[in-house]
Amino acid sequence: MAKNSMRNTKYFALFIIYIVIFNLLFMLPISAQETFNGIRIFKDIPYTVIKDVDPNFTSLDIYTPLTGEHFPVIVFIHRGSWVLGDKGRLNEKIKSFVKANYVYISINYRLSPDAQHPLHAVDVAKAVTQ
Repeated sequence: MAKNSMRNTKYFALFIIYIVIFNLLFMLPISAQETFNGIRIFKDIPYTVIKDVDPNFTSLDIYTPLTGEHFPVIVFIHRGSWVLGDKGRLNEKIKSFVKANYVYISINYRLSPDAQHPLHAVDVAKAVTQ
């Protein structure tokens, strides 16, 4: 019984992520888009606003194929032990996933020592649910 519950929770979470991303793509102004080598790029999209926090830490980037629809989604949370890192630039990992017809989302979150646990995880949760 617990396995079914966990599987249902997983599918529900994936469904929510899909709906959020689908809505984000259609709410973005055309000027927020750029393209590069067959990839549509939406940079620095805020997923929340927190007073006195650099907006870069609460933003995400979305990379999509230029044409088509109903793509699976990859959400990338950069490593760095909650202390360092950034959602980054266009790299081979992104190019490979988009070429394979995935939507690739890379998110930022607040870093320590300015943010303390569990704020990093709260930011990640907001990025995939807002």
